[in-house]
Amino acid sequence: MSDHLARPPKKKGGLSYASLRRNAVRNSRGLQVMGDARAQQNGWGHTASPLPTAFGNRLFVPILCGIVFAIQADAEVLDEKAILSINDLGPLGQSFTRASITTDGYRSYAHTIREVICIGR
Repeated sequence: MSDHLARPPKKKGGLSYASLRRNAVRNSRGLQVMGDARAQQNGWGHTASPLPTAFGNRLFVPILCGIVFAIQADAEVLDEKAILSINDLGPLGQSFTRASITTDGYRSYAHTIREVICIGR
């Protein structure tokens, strides 16, 4: 089972369904900083999700739970084959983010509810 999942995927009508772990929404000092119960869900469907960011021919799509999808932006068809990678900004349930990924041209940066992250050299 993937570290992203709270329970194994289920099959229903030919599609796989899975449940992600819920967000802890606690900062680096352990304080709960989000009172809205919607922020404590699993990261999908929230109206304040981070915006995707394009670097070259890559599109980085973070979701609230701290999972980031890297997508081939110039793919002929944007389907599951266009997904290059799926990565975490930290431990699932402890990496809540509403921030988009940004760059200085050499490195990428992200931040979660707990920390700032530099991605790259």
